This record gives sequence, structure tokens and C-alpha cells, in this order.
Amino acid sequence: MSSRLNLRVIGAKLHEQLLTGSSQVVTSEIAEVFMPLLIKSLRRKYFNVKDVTLIESAVTDAVMTYFAHPERYNPEKSGLFTYLRLRAASNLLNLLAVEKSHEFVELEPLNSVNETEGDDIEELLIQREVNDRVMQQIRQILPDPVDQAVASLMISGIRDTSSFAEKLNIQHCDPEEKARIVKRHKDRIKVSLKRKYRRESSSDGA
Repeated sequence: MSSRLNLRVIGAKLHEQLLTGSSQVVTSEIAEVFMPLLIKSLRRKYFNVKDVTLIESAVTDAVMTYFAHPERYNPEKSGLFTYLRLRAASNLLNLLAVEKSHEFVELEPLNSVNETEGDDIEELLIQREVNDRVMQQIRQILPDPVDQAVASLMISGIRDTSSFAEKLNIQHCDPEEKARIVKRHKDRIKVSLKRKYRRESSSDGA
């Protein structure tokens, strides 16, 4: 938690310097602090992207757009890292759509490993766009509607067992059994997606 708070404090301080023009090196400092973290974060999430330069380009475009229009970012609504990460992710998905090179992404909500954010409508819209694109790919890989419903809960960041139990129609089971069934089902979905990706990678490399 402390590292998240520190990153948010650092972002707020650098953003203020960028707005006021009080530092001649603030853009370099922002790039030095955030770009490696953004690239690492997107590489971890979109691990099946073969061309790493696409991720680097998406992050660079997000940061450069922020430099050009810092007034669009409201530090009261979200941390700078999350703001940039959402925009970089949106940029990346646009690039991948053009390249037609992404098969699926990790079942992890974009803000699950970052900061606790405010209710910023623009960020929520970007998050929804990202999730919708992910689900379009998942539907092609997982034909079972139940699997699709469970995957949708996963990328939305839902964690409570009861929501998954309802989709799996196991509400009658005791809590421990529910937890086991839900975990087994989620693990199976992850394995199915990763197996699909490995087959695609092997055929491309043949």
C-alpha cells in the first residue's frame, strides 16, 4: 500500500510542476519515473504481445499526449500512473487492432494492482472499452456461455464467491465447496486461454 501511495504522491507533485512550469526537467522526471513502470505493467498484462515495440509506442504516445494536455488530468480523480496506464492500454488495443496480432489478454482488471481510485467517468469509460475488447476475443476462444460469464466477472475485478456461484448455479453448495468449485473453474479458464495462445504461437513459429 505504501508504494502505491508514494507513487500517487510523486505523480501529484510532478503534475503540479508540469502545470506551473516551475521545473525545466519535469517532463524528463515524469518519463523516468513512470514510463518503465507503465511498460512493465502492460507487458505483464498483455504477455502474449509479440512485438514489444507496440507496448513502448502505446506508452510513449500516452505520456506525450499528457505532456501536451496536462490539464485533462485531474489528480483528485485518480493517480497519474493509473491515468497514464489506462490511456496506454487503450492506445495499445488500437495498435493491436490495426496489427491484428492479439489473441487474448490476461484476465486481470486494469486497476486491480495499482491504486484505489475515485469515480472518474472518463477512466471508467476507457476501462469499459478495454473490457469489451477483451470479451470479444474471449467469446471466440470460450464457446461455453457459462465460461464467458465467469471470464467477464474476472476481468471486471469481481472477487466475491457468491457472484461466481450464481453463474455456475452452485448456490446450494456449502461455502468451502463453493470456493473450491469457483477456483477450479477459474483456473480451468486460465489454462484454456494460455493453451490456446501457446498453440497460436507454435503455429506462427512453424
